Amino acid sequence: MAAISPSIVSSAIFGVRNYEKGNDGHIVRYAVAAGQAKKVVDYVSQFDNAVGQTAKTATMALGAASKESIFLDKCAKVASFSSTHINPLIVASACVDVMQSDNKAETAIVSATSLGTMFTVEKQMKKHLHKVPKLKCFSKITEAVTNATKGTKYGKFLGPVLEGVAFVIGSCVAYDAGNKFGNLLIGKQ
Repeated sequence: MAAISPSIVSSAIFGVRNYEKGNDGHIVRYAVAAGQAKKVVDYVSQFDNAVGQTAKTATMALGAASKESIFLDKCAKVASFSSTHINPLIVASACVDVMQSDNKAETAIVSATSLGTMFTVEKQMKKHLHKVPKLKCFSKITEAVTNATKGTKYGKFLGPVLEGVAFVIGSCVAYDAGNKFGNLLIGKQ
Protein backbone atom coordinates (compact mmCIF):
# COMPACT_ATOMS: atom_id res chain seq x y z
CA MET A 1 0.00 0.00 0.00
CA ALA A 2 1.15 3.52 -0.75
CA ALA A 3 2.61 5.37 2.17
CA ILE A 4 0.25 8.30 1.90
CA SER A 5 -2.92 9.30 0.09
CA PRO A 6 -4.74 12.59 -0.42
CA SER A 7 -7.58 11.41 1.82
CA ILE A 8 -5.31 10.88 4.82
CA VAL A 9 -3.96 14.42 4.39
CA SER A 10 -7.40 16.00 4.08
CA SER A 11 -8.84 13.90 6.95
CA ALA A 12 -6.00 14.99 9.25
CA ILE A 13 -6.45 18.67 8.36
CA PHE A 14 -10.25 18.50 8.66
CA GLY A 15 -9.88 16.69 11.99
CA VAL A 16 -7.83 19.55 13.44
CA ARG A 17 -10.20 22.16 11.98
CA ASN A 18 -13.25 20.40 13.46
CA TYR A 19 -11.55 20.06 16.85
CA GLU A 20 -10.92 23.81 16.79
CA LYS A 21 -14.57 24.43 15.88
CA GLY A 22 -15.54 22.27 18.86
CA ASN A 23 -13.37 24.50 21.04
CA ASP A 24 -15.25 27.50 19.61
CA GLY A 25 -18.55 26.17 20.95
CA HIS A 26 -19.74 23.92 18.11
CA ILE A 27 -19.84 20.83 20.33
CA VAL A 28 -21.02 18.42 17.61
CA ARG A 29 -17.76 19.14 15.78
CA TYR A 30 -15.89 17.14 18.45
CA ALA A 31 -17.67 14.03 17.15
CA VAL A 32 -16.69 15.01 13.59
CA ALA A 33 -13.07 15.43 14.72
CA ALA A 34 -13.18 11.98 16.36
CA GLY A 35 -14.51 10.50 13.11
CA GLN A 36 -11.75 12.16 11.11
CA ALA A 37 -9.13 10.90 13.58
CA LYS A 38 -10.49 7.36 13.27
CA LYS A 39 -10.26 7.60 9.48
CA VAL A 40 -6.61 8.61 9.75
CA VAL A 41 -5.80 5.81 12.22
CA ASP A 42 -7.64 3.25 10.07
CA TYR A 43 -5.68 4.32 7.03
CA VAL A 44 -2.33 4.41 8.84
CA SER A 45 -2.94 0.94 10.29
CA GLN A 46 -2.96 -0.39 6.71
CA PHE A 47 0.65 0.70 6.14
CA ASP A 48 3.03 -2.19 5.66
CA ASN A 49 5.73 -0.70 7.90
CA ALA A 50 6.56 0.05 11.54
CA VAL A 51 4.10 2.96 11.68
CA GLY A 52 1.29 0.74 10.41
CA GLN A 53 2.18 -2.03 12.83
CA THR A 54 2.23 0.45 15.72
CA ALA A 55 -1.19 1.79 14.72
CA LYS A 56 -2.58 -1.76 14.48
CA THR A 57 -1.15 -2.65 17.89
CA ALA A 58 -2.56 0.51 19.47
CA THR A 59 -5.96 -0.08 17.87
CA MET A 60 -6.05 -3.68 19.11
CA ALA A 61 -4.98 -2.60 22.62
CA LEU A 62 -7.67 0.08 22.69
CA GLY A 63 -10.22 -2.50 21.50
CA ALA A 64 -9.23 -4.87 24.28
CA ALA A 65 -9.32 -2.07 26.87
CA SER A 66 -12.75 -0.96 25.67
CA LYS A 67 -14.15 -4.38 26.56
CA GLU A 68 -13.23 -3.64 30.17
CA SER A 69 -14.33 0.00 30.22
CA ILE A 70 -17.80 1.30 29.48
CA PHE A 71 -16.34 4.77 28.86
CA LEU A 72 -13.78 3.53 26.31
CA ASP A 73 -16.42 1.35 24.68
CA LYS A 74 -18.73 4.34 24.21
CA CYS A 75 -15.84 6.49 22.88
CA ALA A 76 -14.98 3.78 20.34
CA LYS A 77 -18.62 3.58 19.25
CA VAL A 78 -18.84 7.36 18.84
CA ALA A 79 -15.62 7.42 16.79
CA SER A 80 -16.79 4.52 14.64
CA PHE A 81 -20.21 6.09 14.01
CA SER A 82 -18.67 9.49 13.40
CA SER A 83 -16.16 8.21 10.85
CA THR A 84 -18.97 6.96 8.62
CA HIS A 85 -21.36 9.89 9.23
CA ILE A 86 -19.14 12.96 8.99
CA ASN A 87 -21.31 15.04 6.65
CA PRO A 88 -24.56 14.34 8.53
CA LEU A 89 -22.81 15.37 11.75
CA ILE A 90 -21.66 18.61 10.11
CA VAL A 91 -25.29 19.23 9.12
CA ALA A 92 -26.35 18.42 12.70
CA SER A 93 -23.87 21.00 13.95
CA ALA A 94 -25.40 23.57 11.61
CA CYS A 95 -28.86 22.64 12.90
CA VAL A 96 -27.68 23.29 16.45
CA ASP A 97 -26.41 26.69 15.30
CA VAL A 98 -29.82 27.44 13.76
CA MET A 99 -31.63 26.43 16.95
CA GLN A 100 -29.36 28.66 19.05
CA SER A 101 -29.66 31.63 16.69
CA ASP A 102 -31.75 34.70 17.36
CA ASN A 103 -32.75 34.79 13.67
CA LYS A 104 -33.33 31.15 12.80
CA ALA A 105 -34.53 31.76 9.22
CA GLU A 106 -31.48 33.79 8.24
CA THR A 107 -29.08 31.37 9.92
CA ALA A 108 -30.78 28.45 8.18
CA ILE A 109 -30.46 30.11 4.76
CA VAL A 110 -26.77 30.94 5.24
CA SER A 111 -26.01 27.49 6.65
CA ALA A 112 -27.84 25.77 3.78
CA THR A 113 -26.04 27.74 1.07
CA SER A 114 -22.67 27.33 2.80
CA LEU A 115 -22.94 23.58 3.34
CA GLY A 116 -24.74 22.92 0.07
CA THR A 117 -22.01 24.64 -1.92
CA MET A 118 -19.28 22.92 0.07
CA PHE A 119 -20.78 19.42 -0.32
CA THR A 120 -21.40 19.95 -4.05
CA VAL A 121 -17.86 21.12 -4.72
CA GLU A 122 -16.39 18.32 -2.56
CA LYS A 123 -18.32 15.74 -4.58
CA GLN A 124 -16.95 17.16 -7.82
CA MET A 125 -13.43 17.34 -6.42
CA LYS A 126 -13.59 13.67 -5.41
CA LYS A 127 -14.44 12.84 -9.02
CA HIS A 128 -12.07 15.19 -10.81
CA LEU A 129 -9.29 16.61 -8.60
CA HIS A 130 -6.88 13.76 -9.32
CA LYS A 131 -7.11 14.64 -13.03
CA VAL A 132 -5.85 18.21 -12.63
CA PRO A 133 -2.09 17.42 -12.90
CA LYS A 134 -2.81 15.66 -16.21
CA LEU A 135 -4.55 18.66 -17.78
CA LYS A 136 -2.63 20.21 -20.62
CA CYS A 137 -2.43 23.60 -18.90
CA PHE A 138 -0.71 21.98 -15.89
CA SER A 139 1.43 19.43 -17.74
CA LYS A 140 4.62 21.53 -17.67
CA ILE A 141 4.24 22.25 -13.94
CA THR A 142 3.53 18.58 -13.24
CA GLU A 143 6.57 17.53 -15.26
CA ALA A 144 8.82 20.07 -13.50
CA VAL A 145 7.66 18.98 -10.04
CA THR A 146 8.06 15.30 -10.96
CA ASN A 147 11.57 15.88 -12.27
CA ALA A 148 12.59 18.03 -9.29
CA THR A 149 11.46 15.43 -6.76
CA LYS A 150 12.51 12.31 -8.66
CA GLY A 151 14.99 10.30 -6.66
CA THR A 152 14.38 12.20 -3.45
CA LYS A 153 13.35 10.34 -0.34
CA TYR A 154 10.03 12.15 0.03
CA GLY A 155 9.27 13.06 -3.58
CA LYS A 156 6.59 10.40 -3.87
CA PHE A 157 4.61 12.11 -1.11
CA LEU A 158 4.40 15.50 -2.78
CA GLY A 159 1.57 14.68 -5.20
CA PRO A 160 -0.77 13.12 -2.61
CA VAL A 161 -0.04 15.89 -0.08
CA LEU A 162 -0.72 18.61 -2.65
CA GLU A 163 -3.96 16.89 -3.71
CA GLY A 164 -5.10 16.55 -0.08
CA VAL A 165 -4.30 20.18 0.66
CA ALA A 166 -6.02 21.27 -2.57
CA PHE A 167 -9.14 19.34 -1.49
CA VAL A 168 -9.19 21.16 1.85
CA ILE A 169 -8.66 24.53 0.20
CA GLY A 170 -11.40 23.81 -2.36
CA SER A 171 -13.79 22.78 0.40
CA CYS A 172 -13.07 25.92 2.45
CA VAL A 173 -13.36 28.23 -0.56
CA ALA A 174 -16.65 26.58 -1.56
CA TYR A 175 -18.03 26.99 1.97
CA ASP A 176 -16.99 30.65 2.00
CA ALA A 177 -18.56 31.28 -1.43
CA GLY A 178 -21.79 29.62 -0.28
CA ASN A 179 -21.71 31.70 2.89
CA LYS A 180 -21.33 34.92 0.89
CA PHE A 181 -24.19 33.87 -1.40
CA GLY A 182 -26.41 33.10 1.60
CA ASN A 183 -25.63 36.49 3.10
CA LEU A 184 -26.52 38.11 -0.25
CA LEU A 185 -29.85 36.28 -0.21
CA ILE A 186 -30.73 37.63 3.22
CA GLY A 187 -29.49 41.12 2.36
CA LYS A 188 -26.42 41.21 4.60
CA GLN A 189 -23.84 41.85 1.84
